[in-house]
Amino acid sequence: MILRCCFRGPKSSDYEPIDDQMDEAYEKVERLFSRNKLLAKMLITVVDPRPDLKFYRMEQEFSELKVMKKVLTSSTTLIVSGCSAQYYRDIGFLIDADKCNIRLISKIVTHTGRKYQNESVEWSIEKESYVKFHTKEIVDYQGAMDISDERGLVNTTQELINHSRQQSENNKNRLCINEVVVDYTFDSIVGLFVAINRKGDVCGYVSPTTQQVNETFQHFKATCLGYLGIAPPCFILDCQDGSLKKF
Repeated sequence: MILRCCFRGPKSSDYEPIDDQMDEAYEKVERLFSRNKLLAKMLITVVDPRPDLKFYRMEQEFSELKVMKKVLTSSTTLIVSGCSAQYYRDIGFLIDADKCNIRLISKIVTHTGRKYQNESVEWSIEKESYVKFHTKEIVDYQGAMDISDERGLVNTTQELINHSRQQSENNKNRLCINEVVVDYTFDSIVGLFVAINRKGDVCGYVSPTTQQVNETFQHFKATCLGYLGIAPPCFILDCQDGSLKKF
């Protein structure tokens, strides 16, 4: 893929920010987590049923972010501290909700899609532009979206937080879901993370080994640095107990 061609292959020493700066970065994420201000943007499934597409979602998101300096109508999950939750990939960004343009908040997955003149739109890595999904014609996409399921829509993240806490209290074994659609920029990315204790029966999910997680996460970190030029702090997010710890 294109991103791999652009990847410069950083040395291990490249990923060594000044200690004080990294300490501040960790503390910032921990403060956001305690205030329920973090969003999870999932990008990689470690054991992908389609191995040739394992990194495609990441590459597509990175390309859009680098070219446009932002990602439009991106589906994320609000992380509610101490609450169980389901995340649909293993690895991704931690995003500061206060630095995003929040477009939609829902207690369920809405299956939101990008639209341009009633046609589905996606980002093309090859054309470095938004294109119509079927014809690949370049379009001037500005953020319009189609919502397939409006039953779970709420007005504020606080409503979503209250709902998540109630659901988590009622059923400790159930991993709750939510969706927050946002426009986000480089400035909103505050961390990288791995989700652990995901449900093994969701969408045919296969739990990865520790080695598979470590190797994939190292590739993710290296691509963040080599292609995007960012080296945020790294975390482990536990889907079962809602905790966030340093990686």
